[in-house]
Amino acid sequence: MGRKRKENREGVLDELSVQLDLKAAQRVRDTYEGRVPGGIFGLTKSMLEEEAVRGIPDELTRVLLITHTVSLDYLRSTNALWNWARRLYQDPKTRWVFRPAAVVRRGRENLRNALQSKGPLRYPRKDVQWWFENSKIWAKSYRGDPKRLFEEAGWNVAAIEAQVRRHKLKGLGGPKIFPLWLRILAVIEGYQFRDFESLRIPVDIHVARATFTTGLLSGRYQGPLDSRLKEKIAGAWRETCRQAGDAAIFFDEALWQLSRLGCTHRHEKKAPDCPKRTLCPIGDTCPAGKILFTNNSVEINT
Repeated sequence: MGRKRKENREGVLDELSVQLDLKAAQRVRDTYEGRVPGGIFGLTKSMLEEEAVRGIPDELTRVLLITHTVSLDYLRSTNALWNWARRLYQDPKTRWVFRPAAVVRRGRENLRNALQSKGPLRYPRKDVQWWFENSKIWAKSYRGDPKRLFEEAGWNVAAIEAQVRRHKLKGLGGPKIFPLWLRILAVIEGYQFRDFESLRIPVDIHVARATFTTGLLSGRYQGPLDSRLKEKIAGAWRETCRQAGDAAIFFDEALWQLSRLGCTHRHEKKAPDCPKRTLCPIGDTCPAGKILFTNNSVEINT
């Protein structure tokens, strides 16, 4: 009977509670963004996307460079991706790739040659296809300007997402890239999206782990990092940020770095705690107890 009860408790979410407290998460973000000295284990924010468009005088070119590049931001080095995009812009012979009408006019093969001229593509066929198909949609439906989509949607986040999915814009509608795309444009271009606070924070293993080490969620859980747990985590950020008047998406990068550089070592070699606690910007508030993430399972007891 005891074994059966234990098995029935696995994957149960009702023993996890939202603490509605952003203080630790805000300290992580402030440290990462340089408002608190020291950085996250010495690392402070360097916005690759901002560097990629620095000095480009034309707003439309900046927006298209960001939009095309972020659509390819999957399973590859982010640093290499944005440096590659900047090289495409810097060469007058390839700058046309950021003009949808020019891409359609010159064709897929010329696009392939231009993109590959600044470094090998990780996924050549898919990358070229997505860039070309998206260019056709931007050229035909929005006269080559993503800002027209935002205007037609009234700058409303949900309406923008609906338009992206209706037109099947490649790489822009997923749960990771869509909020990332709008966040980059909000920061770099100062775009004022409506209901921005509703943007879902992308939940991977790092953001999930940091949700517990910042104390936003606490309690007990044993089971997989599945869609139910991810929704619980995203909901905790949504609820807490709404009450605090903040936006969950602005915590994404700092949380990811905190987990990658620090929390990932928690329980390393079966240690009862985190060996990085004394060096961590939230080491004095990080919950005691078990916060264990592996590729296949999660165990929380805080």
